Amino acid sequence: MINTQDINKPAIIGAEKTYNYGDLLRNIEYYSQFGQNLQTERVAIFAKNSADWVFAFYGAWNAGFTVVPIDFLASEEDLEYILNDCKPGMIFYDETTREKLEQVESNLSYDIKTVDLLAPKNINGQDSPEWKAPEKKDETAVIIYTSGTTGSPKGVELSFNNLRANIIAVSEKVPIYSGNQQILMLLPLHHIFPLAGSMLIPLYTGATIVESPSMQSTDLLKTFGDNKIDLMIGVPKLYKLLYQSISDKVNQKFILRAVFRIVKLIGSKKVAKKVFKKVHDRFGGNLTYLISGGAALDPKVGKFFHSLGFEVLEGYGMTEAAPMITFTRPGKFKVSSPGQALPDLEMRIKDDEIIARGPNIMRGYFNRPEETAEVIKDGWLHTGDLGRVDKKGFLNITGRKKEIIVLPSGKNINPVLLEQKLEQHESIAEAAIFFHKGFLHALIVPDMEQFANTDAAEINLKFRKEVLPWFNQQVTSYKRVMKFAITAEELPRTRLGKLQRFKLPELFENPVESRITADKQDDSEEFTVIKTFIEQQVDMNVAPDHHIEFDIALDSLDKLSLIDFIDRNFGVKLDEEKLLRFPSISKIAEHVRENKIFHKFEMPDWSAIIRERVHIKLPKSWFSQILLFKGLKYLFKVLFRIKSNGKENIPDGPAIIAPNHQSYLDAVFISAFIKNRELRRTFFYAKRKHIKTKFMNFLAGKHNVIVVDLDQGIKESIQKLAEALKQDNKVVIFPEGTRTKNGKVGDFKKTFAILSKELDVPVVPVAIKGAYNALPTGKKLPRLFTRIQVTYMPPVYPEKHDFDTLTDTVKENIREVVCH
Repeated sequence: MINTQDINKPAIIGAEKTYNYGDLLRNIEYYSQFGQNLQTERVAIFAKNSADWVFAFYGAWNAGFTVVPIDFLASEEDLEYILNDCKPGMIFYDETTREKLEQVESNLSYDIKTVDLLAPKNINGQDSPEWKAPEKKDETAVIIYTSGTTGSPKGVELSFNNLRANIIAVSEKVPIYSGNQQILMLLPLHHIFPLAGSMLIPLYTGATIVESPSMQSTDLLKTFGDNKIDLMIGVPKLYKLLYQSISDKVNQKFILRAVFRIVKLIGSKKVAKKVFKKVHDRFGGNLTYLISGGAALDPKVGKFFHSLGFEVLEGYGMTEAAPMITFTRPGKFKVSSPGQALPDLEMRIKDDEIIARGPNIMRGYFNRPEETAEVIKDGWLHTGDLGRVDKKGFLNITGRKKEIIVLPSGKNINPVLLEQKLEQHESIAEAAIFFHKGFLHALIVPDMEQFANTDAAEINLKFRKEVLPWFNQQVTSYKRVMKFAITAEELPRTRLGKLQRFKLPELFENPVESRITADKQDDSEEFTVIKTFIEQQVDMNVAPDHHIEFDIALDSLDKLSLIDFIDRNFGVKLDEEKLLRFPSISKIAEHVRENKIFHKFEMPDWSAIIRERVHIKLPKSWFSQILLFKGLKYLFKVLFRIKSNGKENIPDGPAIIAPNHQSYLDAVFISAFIKNRELRRTFFYAKRKHIKTKFMNFLAGKHNVIVVDLDQGIKESIQKLAEALKQDNKVVIFPEGTRTKNGKVGDFKKTFAILSKELDVPVVPVAIKGAYNALPTGKKLPRLFTRIQVTYMPPVYPEKHDFDTLTDTVKENIREVVCH
């Protein structure tokens, strides 16, 4: 199962080293020697993805063993169960799994040989040994333990013939894979889907595997940037994250939205790739195939990437089918369908259930003949999934047989269909329906961005009065949801995204309200340190009960920075997936407190940072700045009946002007009433992400706009603003950081208070009222003749305040004017 025609061709491109096919064969030979004189049929691998994982896997095959891959994040309980169940005589491990293995080893019912994958090795670099293809193709090649959507993992025995049927299907009969490709290895290899798609098939065709260190944004983008990846395998959750990131950028600008709609209507992949060349370049320029499996892909995500010019190939299958039952052929993308049957596979619908028969169907469950007989009847695998097939052979999955809810009245309910209907509401990100204590219940994850500044009581009220009535009016009476709970946590799923319904009742009993009230105070040193770091990253006040997405809306780069910070300062390793599981910042701090190895964090000295001598060149003011602002002033007086008062409250000398943020024209509304001589000495704060082109950067440099890059650290940002104030200028800072989504005054970030306090300059609160109604977020056209009022309030001096009280005072002054 390895193509050895060109031993000098790269086989695996790792983060630190590249291995050609000759290196691959030599390493396989090295690892196969560990099995000499070993009285066993099976070998386990308990480690994270790496080139050595691949070497050990093929080394075990080369020595005639069946391989048992185990999830490196498996609990000690699961690890012990799997080892005692199939009794592999040897297990490969790495630094991420050593401790768990040591804890479990003494509880095993037999002796096991352990081998460290990362131990130093001496490999002869001369001749490459030959690959020994397995002789008995019907023997068990791997035992894959299911992650268990019902809580009961089983060992699925797959033969070499089972694996080969999948390999041949997508490399020869439908040529998706070829030897001249680079394939991204991203998902954990203990699952059959990535094992086959990102390791077995690429090495069979002679392609090159490219290893990504993790699923984190920076690692992914660097991996794409450094290579020419043609094909990637992912789960729906990954594609949804990518979709959210790209679609947010598309939706920010009217022109981009219009172009996207036009390209979507044209439906040409060539046109899409040219128009959205920047998107394709971000993925290395070669990426063609996006293969999704493990769970159903959100139709809007699939359509989005298809419209961008990518081949979206969704598959349906299960471990028992090694893994594919259906897959999408290139050029035949169909929304909401995972494609057509695997070549040489028979697929039927029997009593609404999908059944399949063919060379890829498993040998059975390890040591479970009765359970094997329950799912394989007369050679047919009964999947337990419900579906229908159209005239062209496209499968549509409608639910899970075991998940069908049978009510006391005898009525049958498919929860998947109800969940899909619930998720059509704009306020819902995810939903799960289940029967509990005599009623239909719904567990709902709200749209995180929409409720970023809303407390739990308001969220609950909205769903109780608006969302659930909207849903219940659309369904028949026996399908109505009688009870619901809101949660900030993601719904419980397997590593590949399948919903674990057996966990829903327990999660339902702990809704978001109880978590929000549970962590009101946290005075621990770990929380203080983490809180301070996050506040520096996103420039906002962080509370113990805040969730990193639900309340703070950390993007992928911010999460990565937090993960790196915790690792460097406490020695605690996390990944993005694990980080998201914590219901609050306080719980993250608790985990760090219990697992930290060291602590070397120092709180920032803002006084030293601001007073540090730095060479910063401030932008200049062109005459066009005054002409622009004053011209717009008279235009807006006509269009919006804009008025101002309190201009006399702007002091001479340096000052911070701190307005609330209601519209994208707020900076103009404020500046239009400032005297000309003061306007030339007034600087504006703009984030780098809003100043993207060279032309915009040029204009910023000529119109008093200080561009700061928060990705490069808030220290430099504050120093730039401080330099302007030191030179007796004024600086306009919007403390909310972003426009209001509901017209209310949002949380204030402390940047302006730090500058005011450390440089002893006053803050002028400015209340903008009416701009939200005139130019609401998300609306394309303004509401003309809406009255806008700009009020400059008396300055707040910093000497009697600390950072927090100064921030609160300015916010409260503005709020009183805006709300009355």
